[in-house]
Amino acid sequence: MDLFAPDRKLREALEDLACAKRHYGQAMAKKLHLRRDALRAAESLADFWPPKKKPERVHELMGDLKGIFSIDLKQPYRLLFKPIEVVAQPTHTEREQTSPDSGVGTATSKQTHELSAQEKASDDELKRWKAIKTVELLRIEDTHD
Repeated sequence: MDLFAPDRKLREALEDLACAKRHYGQAMAKKLHLRRDALRAAESLADFWPPKKKPERVHELMGDLKGIFSIDLKQPYRLLFKPIEVVAQPTHTEREQTSPDSGVGTATSKQTHELSAQEKASDDELKRWKAIKTVELLRIEDTHD
């Protein structure tokens, strides 16, 4: 993936291990460079699928930080980033047109449809992650504060 870091301090820490050690300490600097290397080596964000898979535990944040992703560094800190290029997602209408639900059936078929809807949502999310090939590295933060 392509990585961009507009913040000068973060960019310098990502480019120079000695600088990272000065700013964040040895353990954090090592993790920061490991994660940078993993992100650079990835073809897309989908290389970290499924979400929260160890060791990186990449996942999209919620609430005020929706649309921002995090990757674990030294606990409790995470490197936050956002996608720069994302392919447009199908609209709700397009999803309804491809839905197999006929509105008729037994409880078993309803459960199957619900499972299919969950699988479809997961497939859509995976496609979105596959489309993310460029990210902007934002900051290092403890998102649980």
